[in-house]
Amino acid sequence: MLLPRFRPSGKAGKVGAFPLCSEHVMPAPVLSGPQYLREGLKLVLSPSLRLFVLLPLVINLVLFVGLIYLASHQFSLWVDTLMPSLPDWLSFLSYILWPIFVVLVVFDGVFHLHHARQRHRCTVQRFPRRES
Repeated sequence: MLLPRFRPSGKAGKVGAFPLCSEHVMPAPVLSGPQYLREGLKLVLSPSLRLFVLLPLVINLVLFVGLIYLASHQFSLWVDTLMPSLPDWLSFLSYILWPIFVVLVVFDGVFHLHHARQRHRCTVQRFPRRES
């Protein structure tokens, strides 16, 4: 299945997407998203691209899991060191600090994914694919 391509109209100075006309609206089938995902996975896992996709993915996954484990271990040591120095009535802080830590780790992961997506988008816009 071929993906629809944008064909510029040739009007100079026109910036943006399609004008809001009925002739430019392409109805999308309901299952187009999952179909595109499946086709993308087929492309990504093709033998010629497998090394260039899976190797960086595995390296990033190992780094993120290792750093999250290290951060949680260090945070645990910090909480265990901090708690005895506090009065007994502040012992509830250990139950508050862990959810805050988890939220911060999740925010950090989301930030890095968003940053990688933006970096990819800039690279794709700077070096467009050549038509063959």
